[in-house]
Amino acid sequence: PWYDRPWHYHDPAGNRQSDPFWYGDDILDLVREATPGHEVGCHTFSHLPLNDPAVSRDIAASQIRSCCELATEQGLRLESFVYPRNRVAHLDVLAQEGFTNYRGPERSWYGGLPGPMARAGHFAHRLLGMTPPVYRDLQVNSGVVNIPASMFLMPPDGVRAMIPGRSRIRQAVRGLKNAAGSGAVFHLWFHPWNIGTSGAMLEWLDAIFGEVDRLRAEGSL
Repeated sequence: PWYDRPWHYHDPAGNRQSDPFWYGDDILDLVREATPGHEVGCHTFSHLPLNDPAVSRDIAASQIRSCCELATEQGLRLESFVYPRNRVAHLDVLAQEGFTNYRGPERSWYGGLPGPMARAGHFAHRLLGMTPPVYRDLQVNSGVVNIPASMFLMPPDGVRAMIPGRSRIRQAVRGLKNAAGSGAVFHLWFHPWNIGTSGAMLEWLDAIFGEVDRLRAEGSL
């Protein structure tokens, strides 16, 4: 009800040749051929917020099943799921379609605060590079493992440009060290297109992965 057009209104219904910014089968090939290897996950067929009241179980199943069928055609098996907008719903459909895990929402100290205070807490958390949450005991919901987010690697756009890159690096390194010291999971995430908006993100990832490499070399990660 909050969207006054059909959900696929903007979809050109073409192909990579006619609408190259809409279709990414060539990008998928690059990911599959990359070294080291990558897992291909699922994010629904058309980025539908599955928790919306208008999204029935049948609609959710159609969205997810369409991805699984396309993956099978490519010789892929989908096991990991990321909810659009992190809105968790219809977990039983994931289990039914063979998924083993999904990304749950970040368990932050400011998440339970009222709207404006939560936004202020989120900004302070990122600006100060405070230690992000890590997770030792992963929960199984409806037969699917919840791997909650620890930290979104924010691009420097809008008000987020006020947060120095070193704060992001410091926060990620603190999360990695915390996970290594406690045998926990640190879950860093971002959208691939975030890198396309700022080359600085590659520098940040370089620093973060350098710490991953160091911790792994010493046997603590």
